[in-house]
Amino acid sequence: MRANNGELEPPYRLDGAAWAAINELKFPRRRADDLHALTKSIEYWAVSVELAFLAWKDGDMKRLGAHLSEEEAAFLAPLFP
Repeated sequence: MRANNGELEPPYRLDGAAWAAINELKFPRRRADDLHALTKSIEYWAVSVELAFLAWKDGDMKRLGAHLSEEEAAFLAPLFP
């Protein structure tokens, strides 16, 4: 959650070591400060996989760009060859 000044509210104020550990994570995030994927990664990726499946089923994987970042779409694309 963001405060009015744009900074992350507690408990998300992280030091440099915490951000370094976060940046080691293998799944992509839309922005470096995208903590949604960190707090609910199962939900986040379940929805992302569902979006990729629907796009694949409709034969239009390019439309993932409307919902996912380019990196996220590339990460999921191998699931639907």
